[in-house]
Amino acid sequence: MKDILTGVFCIAFCLFFWVVATTFPQAPKIYNSPAVYPQSLIILLFFLAIILIASSIRQKIKSSPQVIQSRDLYKPLLISATLVGYLILLFTAHFLTATIIFVFVLFRLLGGSWKGGIAFAVLLTIGEYLVFGSILKVPLP
Repeated sequence: MKDILTGVFCIAFCLFFWVVATTFPQAPKIYNSPAVYPQSLIILLFFLAIILIASSIRQKIKSSPQVIQSRDLYKPLLISATLVGYLILLFTAHFLTATIIFVFVLFRLLGGSWKGGIAFAVLLTIGEYLVFGSILKVPLP
């Protein structure tokens, strides 16, 4: 059931951001619209969501009913709360600090070790900063 709900959420996500992408302004002297890349990713996510729903339904038909345990329900809530905390921290702290904390907490929530979490969070954040902030010149908060 989780996979079906996730697929439905992804389809709703795709529809919303497809509409948002169609409002992107047209830039002169560019062959493709600025919305081409986001819409390509949205189409890919849409098809993957359909595959997820279909495989979940197929698996549900083949398997016996399962009991949902309460510990299966708290992780998505914790991840959502972590995301909200990240957004708040992003406005109050620097991008590097907020992202390192966010990635580390997610790594730990998903079962990673302390050392691995610290290393992964620092390396991923520095990589993001170098690629997007330095090379691509994307303004980071």
